[in-house]
Amino acid sequence: MTTDGDRLAALRREFDESFARAAAAAAGDSERLVAVRLGGDRFALRVAEIASVHPITAITRLPGAPRGQLGIVNVRGQLAAVYDAATLLGYTSAGEPHRWCALCAEDRGMGLAIGAVEGYLRVERASLRAIAAEDETNRLLTHAFEHEGRVYRVLDVSAFRAAVAELVGARGPR
Repeated sequence: MTTDGDRLAALRREFDESFARAAAAAAGDSERLVAVRLGGDRFALRVAEIASVHPITAITRLPGAPRGQLGIVNVRGQLAAVYDAATLLGYTSAGEPHRWCALCAEDRGMGLAIGAVEGYLRVERASLRAIAAEDETNRLLTHAFEHEGRVYRVLDVSAFRAAVAELVGARGPR
């Protein structure tokens, strides 16, 4: 025989599980992004592609660095080569100081310098629109989406890493 206590426990369990199912379903249908500004324009980085975001307190410039490499930053005692994402996207002048460094998840020794972090976004995958890679700059951008009346373009961190490898490799040994 089922008691009121057993029914109440079952109702609580079902209630709690319904939230867990809804959260899991929502996570599968959405993309987690960090909204940033580069050269005055809005972009987004996939949370899965970045390890962390840190304020830049100082950049140590390197003589003879390739185009786009700003230098080295110290992030919690670890050194990372930091690259100007705006320059790699074809901006001639960033128009704003480099205040933040997003470390790449696949290589924490490499980071993207960005002007501003606007916040965390969760966007439905269905709202992401593919961008055609018409030139070298556009190959760094995969999708665009609108959020609260603003258009964002998604920067592909893996493509960014490949572009940096090409820059460094093209310079050859010194």
